[in-house]
Amino acid sequence: MCAHLKKLKDRGQKKILVIVSEGAIRQEPQAHQVRPAAVPVPYGAHDRLILQQRLGATASPVLPPDVHLQQDVSGPDLSLPVPAIATRKRRIGILTSGGDSQGMNAAVRAVVRMAHVKGLDPWAIYDGYQGLVDNVMRPLAWADVQGLLRLGGTVIGTARCMAFRERAGRLTAAQHLVESGIDALVVIGGDGSLTGADRLRAEWGSLLDELLETQRISQDQRETYAHLNIVGLVGSIDNDMSSTDMTIGCVSALHRICEAVDAIEATALSHGRAFVVEVMGRHCGWLALTAALASAADWLFVPERPPLVDNWEEEMCAHLKKLKDRGQKKILVIVSEGAIDKNLKPIKSEYVRDLLAAKLKFDARVTTLGHVQRGGSPCFYDRYLGTVQGVRAVDEILRATPETPSPMIGISNNKITVEPLVQAVTLTHAVSAAIEDKDFARAMELRDPEFATSFDTFVAMNNLPVSVTGGLGVGVARLPRTLAASPTQNAREVPTPAVPESGHRPADRDPAHWRTRRVPGWDWGFGRRAGCPRTLAASATQKRARKCRHPRCRSRAPACGSGILHIGAPAGGSNAATRAAALLALNRGHTPLAIYNGVEGLVRGDWKPLTRRIVQNWTARGGSELGTNREQPGAQLGLCAYQLQRAGIQALLFVGGFEAFSGDARAGYGSKGRRIGILTSGGDSQGMNAAVRAVVRMAHVKGLDPWAIYDGYQGLVDNVMRPLAWADVQGLLRLGGTVIGTARCMAFRERAGRLTAAQHLVESGIDALVVIGGDGSLTGADRLRAEWGSLLDELLETQRISQDQRETYAHLNIVVLGGTIDNDMSSTDMTIGSISGFAPHLVVHEAIKTRS
Repeated sequence: MCAHLKKLKDRGQKKILVIVSEGAIRQEPQAHQVRPAAVPVPYGAHDRLILQQRLGATASPVLPPDVHLQQDVSGPDLSLPVPAIATRKRRIGILTSGGDSQGMNAAVRAVVRMAHVKGLDPWAIYDGYQGLVDNVMRPLAWADVQGLLRLGGTVIGTARCMAFRERAGRLTAAQHLVESGIDALVVIGGDGSLTGADRLRAEWGSLLDELLETQRISQDQRETYAHLNIVGLVGSIDNDMSSTDMTIGCVSALHRICEAVDAIEATALSHGRAFVVEVMGRHCGWLALTAALASAADWLFVPERPPLVDNWEEEMCAHLKKLKDRGQKKILVIVSEGAIDKNLKPIKSEYVRDLLAAKLKFDARVTTLGHVQRGGSPCFYDRYLGTVQGVRAVDEILRATPETPSPMIGISNNKITVEPLVQAVTLTHAVSAAIEDKDFARAMELRDPEFATSFDTFVAMNNLPVSVTGGLGVGVARLPRTLAASPTQNAREVPTPAVPESGHRPADRDPAHWRTRRVPGWDWGFGRRAGCPRTLAASATQKRARKCRHPRCRSRAPACGSGILHIGAPAGGSNAATRAAALLALNRGHTPLAIYNGVEGLVRGDWKPLTRRIVQNWTARGGSELGTNREQPGAQLGLCAYQLQRAGIQALLFVGGFEAFSGDARAGYGSKGRRIGILTSGGDSQGMNAAVRAVVRMAHVKGLDPWAIYDGYQGLVDNVMRPLAWADVQGLLRLGGTVIGTARCMAFRERAGRLTAAQHLVESGIDALVVIGGDGSLTGADRLRAEWGSLLDELLETQRISQDQRETYAHLNIVVLGGTIDNDMSSTDMTIGSISGFAPHLVVHEAIKTRS
């Protein structure tokens, strides 16, 4: 290692970076092993395998079997010999053309350094094809590309060259290539750039003949440079090239979009505004689609799947109005640059903004991100993709023959692929042709399969109307069974639990009666009584009503009261949360009541209404203005319920630690249907919150009742669980770690701990678990399921559950998601959080993969 690093320093490299895995080990050599000297060896199958392993290549140059491999002093001195061309040192040209994208510099760096490793001579062609026409080229040394990985754009420049589109321009370019001794090109750009490169190769022979006839090259040059090899790398932020899953720069562009949307959301939430964000993608909606998934957008416009009904404006406004009426403050609409309707009429972001303002009276704004999407440092994925594809490009140059079609380097299922360049460009142009023919189903088929899956996921997660899904076989018919609504379910409506019809108050108000009997008909949802239609998400006409007009709500309470109490240790932000809840309640026509000194104050009836004047300066105050302690309701639960009835409180907001969850007295109340538990266990990883959000929202769409189990298996043992509503998981996409907590539970490893966990699951009515964690966490879940029957039998024998519960919860279903930054699980290419571990900021691909 030291010898290799010293050679890098001697070559002019200024910095040295060594990456060490936490679990790296050193293998001591055996005493009898002797290191062989690096002497010339015949080229054979054994040497080919060794070179592939040492150089990270997928193939080796095709040389005659009698050619010997000698050390090449111009390239890096490896411990094994490096192949060299016996006659002359081949020169390869590198150019970037078309629109720039993050990761192009990583590809240039990889091509240059791999060319030196393979004994080639890399030359930079500046400003794309314009550099070929103007003869602006120079060789690149090993040290010339140091530090390019973290730079955006392209340091060798790019330009759209009109002269190259004419034969005279290509004739001049061919002359300059021959004079510079370049007989191979690595072209990094979009479909137009790669099409121009393949056309140059197709005309290469006739161009040389014309140059020879006009005496611009010699006969010897005509014979020496008779063939031109071209390899294409796709550099485009639009990800619009067929035959590859990702293009260089597209993921970094998504980072820029998500960072901008995160910043926009702050002001959108502050002002309750609607924002229409326009992103790039003139012929491809991949940027818009994946950005909408990663930023939790509410509506989406892409060219491949336009609204397929004439009244899409009414459908969109009705859907967004429903979200506003539900209490959602901000509205986000993503519009692709090339968005169209079914008649190919462009849909502009300004038109969408005017619709929201005119029809819904939204305070709407337009933000066009523009070229900021191209800028900035490339993310990990684009650095990785440019590097591995650049290495493969050099290998394909050495493998190419005059009969080999020009290859395009792509990636599919996380594996580097080589496809004919002409075929990839033809398929890419076929998408635009299908859109022009209004064959939108064909356009979706021509895109990568992940595109259609991502679109269906977006439609299902947001419960969009048929104007987006297409209806009648376009979108709905091909919707995956796991995402499609049931045949009896209205695709536009989220299933809602039936409201119990029991009485508003019990006849007996004796506090002793309350200690043993739960309040019938009491819905502990925020601001809602059982059978009462009034909620916090009231309409504009209801907001001004100071009393609830429902017959069961004509009590002494002036309005639907909401109690706020602090519990547990004081923490910064408790007062700010109280202020926000109080103002929201006042804005919705409710009465916020401050309950002082936690549960003890509730038992004593120590409360008073909060006004705007009282809470206006609480945002920056530390501690707890209401007072707090760790007291739990316990045996005083009946008194608590009595005081709640006396004060007319229909909702309680706990602000505090886990005492707030364990003090929640709603166990077994108001089930929506089948309950599923969600827990995160083991080490936390980025993307876990995205998975939790997806499970919760999809559960609501399917009519299930999702419950959060806090602190992993420890929450099962300690019975720390609560239901999660649709709005509870808003904003989780961009948060790292896991909001429901994780812990390593020693008690769960013993059968007694699993027995207690099984009892709590049965008592909570949970018969299915979604476990997100590493291999140890998933092993524990599988063990719980294997022992489930015997655990229930033991609980029945000890009378901890009833016979009816034993029969009702006879089976436990478990689904596992691998959540670990180590990516150490088999049977999956990636685990949730593994890619974010490489990058200092949120990796969009993580959220996309999780929800897909």
